[in-house]
Amino acid sequence: MTGGRDKLVELLRRAGLEVVGDWGIEEVLPPRAAWRPVVSGGAKPTVAVREDLPDLVAELNAQWHRLAVGNGIIGEDGVFLIDVAGHWTGCAPRRWTRVRLTGQWDLAGVLGARPGQPEFVTLATDGSTLIGVTTEEDEVWFTLLDHIAERQEAAAQVAARETPGEREAAWAALLQGPGPSTGLREMWAHGLALTPATPDGLRARLLGLSHFLLWRHLPTAVVEAAMVHPEWKLRQLLAEAQPNITAEQWARLILGEQESRHRWILTMLAADRRAELTDAAYEQLATDPSARVREETARLPGLPVRILTALAARRRPVRTGLGLPEGLASSGHSGPVRAAGRPLRQGPHRSTAPVPPGAPDAPVGH
Repeated sequence: MTGGRDKLVELLRRAGLEVVGDWGIEEVLPPRAAWRPVVSGGAKPTVAVREDLPDLVAELNAQWHRLAVGNGIIGEDGVFLIDVAGHWTGCAPRRWTRVRLTGQWDLAGVLGARPGQPEFVTLATDGSTLIGVTTEEDEVWFTLLDHIAERQEAAAQVAARETPGEREAAWAALLQGPGPSTGLREMWAHGLALTPATPDGLRARLLGLSHFLLWRHLPTAVVEAAMVHPEWKLRQLLAEAQPNITAEQWARLILGEQESRHRWILTMLAADRRAELTDAAYEQLATDPSARVREETARLPGLPVRILTALAARRRPVRTGLGLPEGLASSGHSGPVRAAGRPLRQGPHRSTAPVPPGAPDAPVGH
């Protein structure tokens, strides 16, 4: 227990706090009781600071100091009580530590798992007011509670009037706890998407919840559901990453887009991935109103020669170094052709969704 106490004292000194006196028993709210309203599911922050804020540590220190001075946490002699999250006393009761700020202090940068993620509670020496500082999902919360003695008295009076039914309901609410956070639900979705044993029916329900899903070889029913999903970015990622798309599905996926830009991007992805389409799709894309769609159609493998010839005829006959009209330079295969020397596109069709662990890279280009 002494070792843990020594480590805490050293941590407080690194945070710029001077320890005042010994670890005595304070006639105030115990530390564990002080933490309870700060971390409860119904806690509401007095101030919330986003973790992506520039110069986060300095802002957190400034917010704590403003609240501490303005609400009497720091006494006239500069002393206040503090308890830092961690196992400092083992199974023994936790005790407050009396401290005072030194000339250079940094509570938010030291009293937490890492700088900018503080976890501590400070209390006025008379026990009247506390400030809890906790790191939540994407924010740091400052929770201020004042008039603590009055709150305790009111709670005691309520408890004295509590009926057995009310007591049972209170315990049920406590055991139920808060619902999962957004981040936790997202991790659950990613885990289900990456698990081979996940049923097909559940995979379809994960569409739009986890981008990892589309990198795995999906059954036809799930691919079909993704093809008609209302989110364009999901349909785009399907075309970029999904290995199990048939020629007929490629045709419906591209031709089902009403916006010419979407057809252009999907046709570009199909060409990059060497995907073959149906003859009817080749015919329709070759006469698409968008010149960009027709240009990418010429790169599709399996394109019939007559359609390729018709596409070339619509282009301006600019001569290349090979003596052929631009767009008829050899593409290295018997199907589509591409302009000589033109690099593979890296345009706006590239998805920014991260590739899941262990997933093969989506095939592109040659």
